[in-house]
Amino acid sequence: YNMRLIKNCLWLSLRPRSDRGKQSHDRRKRDCFVIPQRAGLLAMTILIGLIAFLSFIKSDSVWAANKLAPDFSLKDLAGNNIKLSDYKGKVIFLNFFATWCPPCREEMPSIQKLNDKKINNFIVLAVAIDKGERVAVSRFIKKNKYTFKVLLDPKNEDADKYEVKFVPTSFIINKKGEIVDRIVGGRDWAGKEMLDKFKALADPRFPLSRE
Repeated sequence: YNMRLIKNCLWLSLRPRSDRGKQSHDRRKRDCFVIPQRAGLLAMTILIGLIAFLSFIKSDSVWAANKLAPDFSLKDLAGNNIKLSDYKGKVIFLNFFATWCPPCREEMPSIQKLNDKKINNFIVLAVAIDKGERVAVSRFIKKNKYTFKVLLDPKNEDADKYEVKFVPTSFIINKKGEIVDRIVGGRDWAGKEMLDKFKALADPRFPLSRE
């Protein structure tokens, strides 16, 4: 939208009615009738987005702090069934991704670096939501030499359990199996702040940085 046009419309809407009547020929007023048609679509789009956002931040959502993480059973790239509960007693970094997702691909090297830190009582689980593309996922992982555990959720059933609306979405699960954090979007998972957080969760004796 033309910002000058919008300002003119706001100016006209704030003027007294008597004054507006004298300016019926004003081009600014005439142009304002075009805006509602365009602005209506924008407003509707924003409203739908806001409703969608609020729908997954409701207080009883699965990822609310200290809620138990839903268990699941998924196959890894070797065809083995893996359950989340298999790692009870460990801190779990659970990442939902897709091979076609640019932000996912961008953050993957930092997930590998995180995995390479070999933090005690800590495991990385990456869940691919690619639909029925086990070969493509396997090829992607091998090509990039990623060694963390990769699971397959081609029907997105477990992504739905975790109310995943966007990828990448990551969950941090403590030793009790409780979700302590949820992060939407990519980030550097091997940075000092995140490493300190994972180490503190895995070992309460680890001193958190106060910088």
